[in-house]
Amino acid sequence: MSQTDLRESAFLKDLYLSELWTSRFADFFDKSLKTDEPPEKIAYLNAGTGTHAFALRDLFGGDSKITAFCEDEETLKIATGKAEVMLSDVIFECGRCEENSFDLVIADASLSTPEDLTSAIGEALSACRPEGTVAVMCVTTGSYGEIFSILWEHYFSKGDAKGGALVERLISGLPTCSSLEEAAKALGLEKVSTKLSNEVFELGAGEEIPSSVLLRKFLFPKWLGPTDENELSDTLESLARMVQEDDTDSSFRFSVKATILTGIRK
Repeated sequence: MSQTDLRESAFLKDLYLSELWTSRFADFFDKSLKTDEPPEKIAYLNAGTGTHAFALRDLFGGDSKITAFCEDEETLKIATGKAEVMLSDVIFECGRCEENSFDLVIADASLSTPEDLTSAIGEALSACRPEGTVAVMCVTTGSYGEIFSILWEHYFSKGDAKGGALVERLISGLPTCSSLEEAAKALGLEKVSTKLSNEVFELGAGEEIPSSVLLRKFLFPKWLGPTDENELSDTLESLARMVQEDDTDSSFRFSVKATILTGIRK
């Protein structure tokens, strides 16, 4: 990704993604995680521009030290700028965090592909000290069904067997909670559990689909890989037409199984 693209992505994370997407997982996380006492050292992996890290700083209080790791330097610039304005002591960094160092490691893997999810859990586990807690935010099977259905119909109508096979892989690739738990145990976590929340996202009327930042800049690039901008626009406009043909009066909604995986490092 070019520097310009990284800058745009960081800006969109702060302006749109944090509110539209990440806040759902963050709110569910805050309600789900139970600790006997505030962890002394917390690492937050894939922290975006820091919105949730700042909230956790308030939640856990002054006895907790939070180090948040951003995905790239452009995202880091926005996060550190916000910390300065807010006079927050959350520390922001880039790169991998120190191993075996943190009492609680939180990883936002809500936009990770199924192929990347295991490595996200492994990275969080590596940063955690023995007997510390790992918590990963992700999605599991049953998510995106409404989008995948019309995306498959789009490829079918074009006679695009390759595209149809891609959608089938997207559907089958989402992990079940049991398979996710087994993967976490195999990596070295114990007392593993998952909690689910069915989150419904509303994009507005069908004609708003082509301009959806969530779809155009985040979800579709993850699902489809490198795609020509014209091809991406054609796909989104095709989906919008299908939605309007099905129901011209209602907004387009899709559901996601927001999942919090937790475990203790052996």
